[in-house]
Amino acid sequence: KNLILHAIPFNIGTSHNSNNTCESISMIKKQRDALYRLRTLCCSGFNTVSIAPDIFHHIHKILPNEACALFLTDPTGMPYMFYHEDSPENARALFQNEPQLFMGRHEYNIFKIATAPIKSGYFLHPDEEYFSSHTYQHLVRASGHHHTLEVRLEVLSKAAGALLLFREPSSKPFQIADLPNINQIARYIEYSLNTDSIEQAFLSPIETEQALIIVNPETHEIQFSTLAAELMLK
Repeated sequence: KNLILHAIPFNIGTSHNSNNTCESISMIKKQRDALYRLRTLCCSGFNTVSIAPDIFHHIHKILPNEACALFLTDPTGMPYMFYHEDSPENARALFQNEPQLFMGRHEYNIFKIATAPIKSGYFLHPDEEYFSSHTYQHLVRASGHHHTLEVRLEVLSKAAGALLLFREPSSKPFQIADLPNINQIARYIEYSLNTDSIEQAFLSPIETEQALIIVNPETHEIQFSTLAAELMLK
């Protein structure tokens, strides 16, 4: 299946204040430039997880946020990998070691995103019970965030993961007007994930097992995949 990538106009809105015109034009140019760079990056053929920090760097310019998170799932929505650029170690450990806390009908989890009737914007207006869920209390709030914007990632019309953007309580909430942009971002990441899956289809199981070491250029935080950690301990 061929994936067609195309840019869409940003839904910035029309400013009624002429004094803000130059500033708005400059912002739009920066966002479009970041979108084009993101498209080029996702078409580079590099493994999606390995370029996640660079993907997030461009997303920050397209849709300003305090933190991004990328989850990869199987077609049923069960996550097998995640990369969060700004979460405390205890929150990550809880998610990895106590997954049962974030499962069930009343939890707002990646599985719910994978099976939601809409592809994006599920968390724009969450139910009140969301704020008492383990997901919000132990992951979102524990990381210092409050507002969430998400989009489901699909490959060949099947769930493949999710991209989540977070903002602090004092920041401006995400809006419906942000959906076209995050949907366009998702198309590029989906193209990258599709490339990953095509490559894996032609490689042996031994060759597809990857040892990844991800370094955040700003915080110098280092994250290891399971295989990488095992190799480092040998």
